[in-house]
Amino acid sequence: IQRLRDITGLNLAKADNLIDPTQNWDIFAEVHGLLKALAVNLYKISNDLILMGAFKEIQLPAVQAGSSIMPGKVNPVILECVKQVAVRVMANDVAINMASSHGQFELNALAPLIVHCMLESLEILTNAVEVMIEKCVRGIKANEEVCRMYLERSPALITPLAPYLGYDKASEIAKEAVAKGKTIRDVLLEKGLFSDEELEVLLSPQELVKPGIA
Repeated sequence: IQRLRDITGLNLAKADNLIDPTQNWDIFAEVHGLLKALAVNLYKISNDLILMGAFKEIQLPAVQAGSSIMPGKVNPVILECVKQVAVRVMANDVAINMASSHGQFELNALAPLIVHCMLESLEILTNAVEVMIEKCVRGIKANEEVCRMYLERSPALITPLAPYLGYDKASEIAKEAVAKGKTIRDVLLEKGLFSDEELEVLLSPQELVKPGIA
């Protein structure tokens, strides 16, 4: 054990009961569960970024020359790669759980599968995160004009004004804005409920995203 510590630099330890880890590999199921949680989050983040790119809220780095089907289209290939890695890790988690549960008396003959899946998940997750950062995240640019347009046309923009208008009136204005294809700001100004200067402050994106704003 000490020799392995010296070689690897890891704080390795010997099991107190050497028979127990030959039959019970639940510790690997527990550790890999954390890797699966990481995979789930990476999948979710990748999906969000792909959708934001599709809606033109952000501009993803052009890693490839373009789409083989649509010339000039930038495919989110790095994020699609990360999603595939995440799915593989989730599949490995199922395999490890099944293999860990198949210990019989004092032996688990499926230990090689557990080790293989664990090492693979560690390797591909490490690679996926590094590639995601270098080839995607660091090159993302916000499309400020598009984001502002989405914000101004969102009926949710009435929410911070509910304390001033009351819930029913705020709901009425939001529905009218949607029905007429107008912005919340336009409807409020038409009805003379707020001045343009007041709305500049109340609907300021910088103010709306401050912590504590509800």
